[in-house]
Amino acid sequence: MNKILMVAMLAAAFAAPNAYAGKMNESGFNLGVNAGWLHGKSTQKVTDWEGDSDYDGLKVRESDNAGLIGIQLGYRHVKNDFMIGVEGDYQFTNIKNNNTGAPYYPGVPFYDSEYASANIGEDVDRFATLRLKAGYVVNPETMVYVTGGYAYTKGDVKLYDGDGNVGHSGKDKVGADGWTAGFGVERSITDNISIKGEYLYLRTHANAHTYNPDEDEDYYAKNTFKANLLRVGVNYNF
Repeated sequence: MNKILMVAMLAAAFAAPNAYAGKMNESGFNLGVNAGWLHGKSTQKVTDWEGDSDYDGLKVRESDNAGLIGIQLGYRHVKNDFMIGVEGDYQFTNIKNNNTGAPYYPGVPFYDSEYASANIGEDVDRFATLRLKAGYVVNPETMVYVTGGYAYTKGDVKLYDGDGNVGHSGKDKVGADGWTAGFGVERSITDNISIKGEYLYLRTHANAHTYNPDEDEDYYAKNTFKANLLRVGVNYNF
């Protein structure tokens, strides 16, 4: 429902008559806010530090949907209706990809042992991107573009058994590096204000570490986060 409403609002705004010349064909800085929706999937490949444990080789995938809100800052250079630029953004979200029934020991049913059930997953609460942009000015009011570059996510990777026995309160807060790519369209609605719609695919990787004092064993989770996101934004163009 949220996706349908967002697309409908954006389509109405782009279709509305515009009496302003706009600034899409001018170079300059922009500053704005955005909001949207994303679908994120986390994959954890769990092993002990030495690779000699029964825990070695456990792989879990979970996905979730969440809203997002953030800010963006950019600069574009336009010449002969072609645009090149750079943009960075910082986003807040609430993705919770958790599997509370994963086997603590692979192959052991959770009901056979109090140690057989684990909570494995990832909570992503923020992310940022720094991207290059290239586009074409369709008319002074409208620009289409492609974009891609660096992505960073921050959140908690969970790795503990059903009793919370493995690791630092069951969580390791990690920052993950990766990449993002997508496309969008932006349209002036006043001399200085524009709206945009954008799609991005995002992918990051990180290793999370935890320690089980009962077993005197170090574990880590090789973590991959993938997300598809849609967002709309409002820019002030200087």
